Amino acid sequence: DQNRTYQQKMEKELQTAHEMQMGLMPKAHPVLEGFDIAGRCLPAEQVGGDFFQYFSLPGGGLALSLADVTGHAMAAAIPVVLFSGMLEVQMERGGTLEELFARLNRSVHRLLDSHTFVCFAMAELDPEKRSLRLSNGGLPPPYHFRAATGEVVELRGEEVYPLGIRPDTNYQPLEVKLEPGD
Repeated sequence: DQNRTYQQKMEKELQTAHEMQMGLMPKAHPVLEGFDIAGRCLPAEQVGGDFFQYFSLPGGGLALSLADVTGHAMAAAIPVVLFSGMLEVQMERGGTLEELFARLNRSVHRLLDSHTFVCFAMAELDPEKRSLRLSNGGLPPPYHFRAATGEVVELRGEEVYPLGIRPDTNYQPLEVKLEPGD
């Protein structure tokens, strides 16, 4: 039957797209002495706008990134693949979190349509100083568990827009000191 053959072909293409999207994300957890780091992406549909990645930093640090593109299914999956490439290139360029966010924001604003935005957060973990610098553009604030007190606090910086809304948005990082067990 022609409809069944077409449906099987579409399912196979969606599975291929799913595998390609999952292939953009880490296959292993980073190893950083004194820290346990793990991430996992479970899209609601075969493909979507969710993405995370780790990047080694000069001096032994680690950048942790998380993105969520507006929309669902293919309407979000294609921009997230584009954003993944932008992020890779910008990480190779280096610079501060402020510079990285500014460059990514301008690119997203210029390249994606006016209804597509990228909620994006990146934290730079410095294991020597046991500190975390976090910039957040539109994602819910992450939680910080303080082992010494058992307290859980939201890491809220300035409320800023997702990437792509305004090309001149300033993304100021929040600095957090990490204690053993946090």
